[in-house]
Amino acid sequence: MTIGNDPQRSHWVRSDGKISPVAMQKPGFEMVWKFKLKNEARQMNSLTPPVLLDFYISYRGFRTLGFLGGSSGTVTAIDTDLSRMEWEKPLGPASAGSGTALCPGGLTSSVTRPTTAAYPPQGGGRGRGSPAKSGVGEPFEGAVTLRPGPAQPPFPGPPPPAAGGVPNRRATPAPGPFSRTPLFLNVVSPDGKFHSMYVSNGEEPNPPVDFLPANANAVGLVVFDGSAYVATVNSCGGVADGVWGLDLESKKVSQWKAGAGVAGSAGAAAGPDGTLYVASGSELVALQGDTLQQ
Repeated sequence: MTIGNDPQRSHWVRSDGKISPVAMQKPGFEMVWKFKLKNEARQMNSLTPPVLLDFYISYRGFRTLGFLGGSSGTVTAIDTDLSRMEWEKPLGPASAGSGTALCPGGLTSSVTRPTTAAYPPQGGGRGRGSPAKSGVGEPFEGAVTLRPGPAQPPFPGPPPPAAGGVPNRRATPAPGPFSRTPLFLNVVSPDGKFHSMYVSNGEEPNPPVDFLPANANAVGLVVFDGSAYVATVNSCGGVADGVWGLDLESKKVSQWKAGAGVAGSAGAAAGPDGTLYVASGSELVALQGDTLQQ
């Protein structure tokens, strides 16, 4: 969904039981395909980590997609099953010149899909762990789906909310691939605007929203529970280092300035109650999600 997999930046894909240190030592994992994108690197900055979407049903049929941002300012969707381009969307030219190592210019932050700050339910993946079986029941018993099955243990839910959470905070669930609501991909373009584009074709139903000053070095864009957050680093374009928040309903922008800069390349991490945590200098700082007050 986002860089680090979730707003907690855990890098933990909880539902995939097939990828593990043990499984990777066995045969079966190998190079499948390569895809060359039209992108010009700026200093050490080139492509962003991919954001994935499986089992998407679009007007073009079933799709399994990967979305990447390029330093030259173009967002690309690739069909990861077939290794072919689904669509590409230029978001305006990058800043003039090649930039510097600390301030490369262009599109710097990873792309993201809206998610939720709440911890996901505990438990394993939903994949089938045994061969498929026939759906035909025994004689005179009817279909097997009508026969009562053994009682199942209750599915464990997420942990209880942390004490002292943000009151009245929106906790909107992230739409899944089978949702009736449109699915969006979010990007901060080189001019600092926030874009919400359809995952199916890259089109934007609404104009982009002013978010950051132009030419800022943005990192770690994440969208959850009706708000977008991104960090700015290295004081590029004269933009102070810190964390920025955008309320997607009111379009109000909040800012927290980091006197000692923002550490890392993933921006802020979020707790399940929406509190943001960011490393600045030798300190770990907690920010209220709605106001970015420390």
